[in-house]
Amino acid sequence: MNDNSDKAKVLIVDDEEIVRLNIERILATEDYTTITAQSGAEAIQMVKSGEFDLVLTDLIMEDIDGLKVLEEVKLDSPETVVIIITGYGSLSSAVRAMQKGAFDYIIKPCEKEELIMRVRNGIEKRKMEKKLLEINKMETILSNIGVFILDTEGVVTSANNDITEKLWGDTSLLGKKLFDLPGVGNTGLMDCFKQTLSGEEGSCKENIKFYSKKDNSELILSCHLRPITFKGGKPKSIMLVIEDLTKRTKVMQQISQAEKLAALGKLAAGVAHEINNPLNIISLDVEFLKTQIDTDSPLMENLQSIAEEVDRIALIVKQLRDHAKREDSAHEKININEILNSHIFSIAFSQLIKKGIQIELNLAEKLPPVLIPRTKITQVLMNVIKNAEDAMSSGGTLNIQTRQIVKKNKLKAEEEFEGSSGNLKNLVEIVIEDQGTGIKQEDIKYLFEPFFTTKGFDGTGLGLFISYSIIKSYNGLINVTSEVGRGSTFSIILPAANHKQEK
Repeated sequence: MNDNSDKAKVLIVDDEEIVRLNIERILATEDYTTITAQSGAEAIQMVKSGEFDLVLTDLIMEDIDGLKVLEEVKLDSPETVVIIITGYGSLSSAVRAMQKGAFDYIIKPCEKEELIMRVRNGIEKRKMEKKLLEINKMETILSNIGVFILDTEGVVTSANNDITEKLWGDTSLLGKKLFDLPGVGNTGLMDCFKQTLSGEEGSCKENIKFYSKKDNSELILSCHLRPITFKGGKPKSIMLVIEDLTKRTKVMQQISQAEKLAALGKLAAGVAHEINNPLNIISLDVEFLKTQIDTDSPLMENLQSIAEEVDRIALIVKQLRDHAKREDSAHEKININEILNSHIFSIAFSQLIKKGIQIELNLAEKLPPVLIPRTKITQVLMNVIKNAEDAMSSGGTLNIQTRQIVKKNKLKAEEEFEGSSGNLKNLVEIVIEDQGTGIKQEDIKYLFEPFFTTKGFDGTGLGLFISYSIIKSYNGLINVTSEVGRGSTFSIILPAANHKQEK
């Protein structure tokens, strides 16, 4: 007998049996446990007596409507994801449902792929939230909170060993001045300490980036200072509480990414059909007008400009649809060096050379393969190289190198590549370094957001977002460093293929 305890549970609510059966049949292709309810009242009772990861409910039903089901579900089980199914005529009600806490809505009649995608995104969000709850419990058990007692000079008089080992790789801090310890000077804690000494009120500093002196990993810390003893009305000793928020922050980022993908899916579904029809009409009218005027007419240039902009809009819509409806591709064992030496990249590089951009390929020998479809990694590399080309309008050198990274610290690798089916100790890195205009530091954190672009009207803001999503879906990372006027460096890291998992 199979154990279904780990499968996501989906409750399907509709008062029409044929609809319930059809949705259940579609979701049978996914690894879910599906249960049906034939009325809103039955669904509410089921939620009260059991736990569900996702509720998929019709909006209009005879006894209790979907909005009431949503309210009751959120009352009894706030963490349960709810998706509303509605017709075009009830679109405003669907919007109200979103405002009341629904994760998503689907407009009837919905395609099989769209239904699967929306449910899959909802389940992914629920999984991330469960993981966050588990991490919160584990953080309490593993004591990710450090408590330090400092005198008025900032000297450590008491400290717990767990957090000091994590931050500095050293448990013997007693008698040392906290602000002389490596890395503390850049955190701003000195100002908070002085502020706390000046009165009875404490101070705090959130989301501090700290690089561990133990393994050089990046940590996100929250620090709170409060006076605990006084002499002559002035603080005599200060308690400093440091909380490590690193894991929690990463999971929250994953949840945010899942929500962005869901939002993109909604946008694509709602926009694609409405935009494509008028675009086709405009395109046909432009082609017709071209036949009605002389080729040397000044209006021909205007018509050509319209046609190009129509094509650009069509491309944006296509990117939205392709990304929002993308299905998981089977893993393909490929060698990155072979991809970069392929015919398609030879052509791309020759075009760059014609534009005054020199190519330097530094490919590591005996590079291990990675598990990702050839088309996906080609799309990612082309996107990054195209951005480099746009940044080097005055020419320069584009350096592309591959290398193998052997991780010495297994724990750090597990955190970065959690859920990977590849070899966590053995990674493949592709570094693409340009000599372009560079990117402002304040813009770097938005690079992988949908529709963010530094190219003005010449960019769609989807290339890097899609590239980031692809690499993340294959358990990889994309990092970027840049300096205005000096260029940018993109690093793409993927786990090496695990020979034991070859099919």
